Amino acid sequence: MNFIDVLSCLSLLLQAAVAQAPKPCGEFGKICDSSIMRLTGEKFSCKKKVLDTSFIPIQVTLYAKLMGQAYPGSSSSWGMGVLVNTWYGELPHNGTFTSVFTEIGCIPMTHTGYTPESGWITIR
Repeated sequence: MNFIDVLSCLSLLLQAAVAQAPKPCGEFGKICDSSIMRLTGEKFSCKKKVLDTSFIPIQVTLYAKLMGQAYPGSSSSWGMGVLVNTWYGELPHNGTFTSVFTEIGCIPMTHTGYTPESGWITIR
């Protein structure tokens, strides 16, 4: 599978996205309730798998606050950057978090959390 095929798989995820004001991505995961597209970066492959109870979605929580928008990459040419929303909020036991999701498709980019017990944790 080549890079174009992987982009085609991603376009399936982006078809449900519409231009709108930034808000938590509550409805994005409801596009297809019974399956998930699994992308493998090493082999550039894309496979459709059935969702089971081991799947835990990463999403913007309802109590998150919008910190702002950014455009990593170049905005001077089509497809050379991505518009992202940065969200922040509080965790139980005096913790905090920051999450970055794409504006189109609500795809998670990074998640950083802090609690006094565990320190800083970053997922990319």
